Amino acid sequence: MEFIKDGILLGIGLSLVTGPILFAILDQSIRNGKRAGLSLASGIWVSDIIFTTACFLFYDYLGHAVTRMFILKYIAPIGVVLLLVFGIQQLRSAASDTMEHRINTQLKKGTKRKAWLMGFMMNAFNPFTILFWIGLVIYYSTGVSLTRDNFIHFVIAMMLTIIILDTGKVVLAGSIRKRLNPKTLHYIKVATGWIFVISAVIIALEVFVEVTKLGWRF
Repeated sequence: MEFIKDGILLGIGLSLVTGPILFAILDQSIRNGKRAGLSLASGIWVSDIIFTTACFLFYDYLGHAVTRMFILKYIAPIGVVLLLVFGIQQLRSAASDTMEHRINTQLKKGTKRKAWLMGFMMNAFNPFTILFWIGLVIYYSTGVSLTRDNFIHFVIAMMLTIIILDTGKVVLAGSIRKRLNPKTLHYIKVATGWIFVISAVIIALEVFVEVTKLGWRF
């Protein structure tokens, strides 16, 4: 029961964290509806499950320093580029919007698939997300002697909590969608684009600082 409680509390904390992923979920839900929002969120959930499981099963085969270096030097640049691409694409799309496009309530073909892929890639190539899961697994594996069964209970409790709370965000954002005028929807798209771009810059600076402190060369 202790691990289930820890999983629930961690799930609540992670779901409340403000960042580009939170704004991406809200943006998709408001502009493209609940189904697109849930598709993006489910991509994030799948990547979280993959990483937590992979870290628990395979971390012992890799040294912490080697793993951290690989993530910061090779995964981080991909994540930064992806956020920049998503942000620039969002801003370009907002600039070319017409009034008819902004008030279109029909879900375009492939929107859900693109949203799922966007959520998966944003989360999968965020270096600090990966490092967080590695740190979490190390803590529970070494400090709390986490068994495989306890780990499964912990992850299930955590992911169910995240899924429930993220679904609530999608439903709430999707519900207010029809009450927003086209101009507001346009501003939401622009704001999300800039959040992606600024987040990419911040992550790049944080990675640079970490790599510099550890004395690694690019």
